[in-house]
Amino acid sequence: MKKRPSLWLIERILLVICAAFIMFFGRTGVMETSVPAGTKLEDLDIRLIQSEEHVAITDTVIEDNRLKITLKALSVGKASVEVDIHEGYGYLNTAYVHFPKIIMINTYLGQLRGGWILPVSQSLFLAYVIYILIRKYREKTAVNLFDYDNILTLGTIIFTVPIMIGQIWSAIRFSALDNYLEDIMSAASSFSFIILPLALVSSVLVTLSNIQLMKKEGRRLTNMLGCALGVALIIGTIGVYFIDEYLMWNQTSIDVHNQGGATLYIVMALRNIILTSISYLECILLATIILAIKAARSIPDFDRDYIMILGCQISDDESLTPLLKGRADRALEFARMQKQASGRDIVFVPSGGQGDDEIMAEGQAVGNYLMSQGIEPDHIIVEDRSVNTDENFRYSRELIRQHHGEGEPKIAFSTTNYHVFRSGILAYRQNVPVQGIGSPTRSYFWINAFVREFIATLYYERKTHLTIRLIIIIVMTVISHLQYLSNVL
Repeated sequence: MKKRPSLWLIERILLVICAAFIMFFGRTGVMETSVPAGTKLEDLDIRLIQSEEHVAITDTVIEDNRLKITLKALSVGKASVEVDIHEGYGYLNTAYVHFPKIIMINTYLGQLRGGWILPVSQSLFLAYVIYILIRKYREKTAVNLFDYDNILTLGTIIFTVPIMIGQIWSAIRFSALDNYLEDIMSAASSFSFIILPLALVSSVLVTLSNIQLMKKEGRRLTNMLGCALGVALIIGTIGVYFIDEYLMWNQTSIDVHNQGGATLYIVMALRNIILTSISYLECILLATIILAIKAARSIPDFDRDYIMILGCQISDDESLTPLLKGRADRALEFARMQKQASGRDIVFVPSGGQGDDEIMAEGQAVGNYLMSQGIEPDHIIVEDRSVNTDENFRYSRELIRQHHGEGEPKIAFSTTNYHVFRSGILAYRQNVPVQGIGSPTRSYFWINAFVREFIATLYYERKTHLTIRLIIIIVMTVISHLQYLSNVL
């Protein structure tokens, strides 16, 4: 297999291309202004003022009632071009020459010939990043669906795609460098504005669903996660617009008539950092939902040797609760599907110990239910020591290895649909290769499961998330500083 070029190499190649392109085309600039119909060059008085040592006029032409003045960079500095056409009508514009002799027209970071190469190269780089991430996501999920890194990868893809689209749009409409910087800064605002209705509706649904969960299952801390996230999304999304309406335009430190004020750009940077960070986190949440649903809808390969049934609370009369019965029935259904598809029998491993408020072990209760459904005792291995999902996998695997003998057994597990993704992750963290299948349950369990996995993703991949948010802060701060310079110089 050919090794793909690294992002480091692609980035530097594109930087070299951009630098060479701009150095070649950016040494000249064109000023344009409209002139009255019938105006001829000999009617115009065109002259350089302030300094003739920084730029030289190399060409002037009138086309379609537009005067075009071509300038060539001579040395770093600032120069102005003045045009007198007739009494009461004239034109004045400024050119800035940057190192190494690059001309920008109108503002310090204004019109730049060949500058469109910047959004084009950035689009190409982001397209390659997305390609790498998609390849990584597909390859990794094909081997192991249960990994928080898959959420990070998918969330980054979702976050990067609209940024790339914005870069393509900037390339199409490129006119000046300061406009391009504004496009980058406004991308977060635009993306946040588009998803604002969805974010608000989702926040309300999450909160209402979690209230229902707490009514049904109790006010435990883990059952309040959805409410906390819902409130945070609402405050975070609406709070930014408070910055717009109050901090940015209603503070005495910001003169709305002075668009070059430093305070204005500091607040703008803060606003865009918050918006972009919120957008990024919402993309991670969306990726969490997608992968959790994908895990819940997956069907294991029909070559499994064993299927674990993860335990949960049983009834006072030793019967299975609807939640646990759903897991057992889903395992029975998979066994029938495998038998029909491949002719292979499967051994059931009901797993779960006895709680303080239970009259028997959960694993034993499920084993009794399986036998009542016609499963032979020699096709059932009861695990009755575990008290949580981690121990479900640890103790069940010990029993499976004793029963299986040599070779690596192929294991499936059955649990409730919202619990499949988390269970698979816990299994793989113990190096237990498994495939999961989920049984249906009430919808309000789903919301809490999404929130829990979202928080877990932020925790387990915290270094990467912090790095991305640090990059967002640096990029937004640098761009705001450049915009400030472009307005005051």
